[in-house]
Amino acid sequence: MKLLLVDDEPLALRRLHKMITTIADHTVVALENPMMALEVAKKENFDAAFLDIEMPGMGGVELAHQLLAIQPDLFLIFQTAYRDYALDAFAVGAVDYLLKPAEASEVDRALHRVSLYRKEPTSVQLMIKDVEGYLPVKAEEIVYVQADLDDVIIRTVKALYNYPATMTRMQKLLEPHGFIRIHRTFLINSQFIKRVVSIGGGRLRFYFHGIGESLESSREGARLYRSLFS
Repeated sequence: MKLLLVDDEPLALRRLHKMITTIADHTVVALENPMMALEVAKKENFDAAFLDIEMPGMGGVELAHQLLAIQPDLFLIFQTAYRDYALDAFAVGAVDYLLKPAEASEVDRALHRVSLYRKEPTSVQLMIKDVEGYLPVKAEEIVYVQADLDDVIIRTVKALYNYPATMTRMQKLLEPHGFIRIHRTFLINSQFIKRVVSIGGGRLRFYFHGIGESLESSREGARLYRSLFS
């Protein structure tokens, strides 16, 4: 696995790095600066991140929110000297929470959990930023995803949300959960499909439960849908 470690304490960072590479042959990027971690995450994909919760400038929970906006399928493990942050950590969707100084067996447990989750699709939860903070939106709540310049628009029955991710990344994340790319601009949740109508030219129009909108496929998207559901 490829792992990102972020901790502003150099000794703790080196200790965790050594522990992880001793347990198994993982690729590890270890950083002391949360802002640098965000820049690296924009260029490299990681399977999981170990984040210290208390760091100057940007704490681990806020860093986690921003990392998930870049890589929604990233697994998170928090570490801290205090138990008080456990609820905040698990609210972000952490797979484990380690108290410093963590033992090798605890780090191994966290890595084992990540390995298990990677083998089978788990419930995906996006942390979407709105005016009041961060809102968790599960994959099963999404009707469709629409490309919008450098971001995407997430459509639920209740509202529209802007989300900083590419369509390629969203497709990779959501296809295991029943989403279909019907057009280069649209990724739809098959569970919300109410009716499909042929509109000529080899294309289809999709109607959905819970919303009044309909979406038109491309010819390629129509072929993909027919191959999956005919």
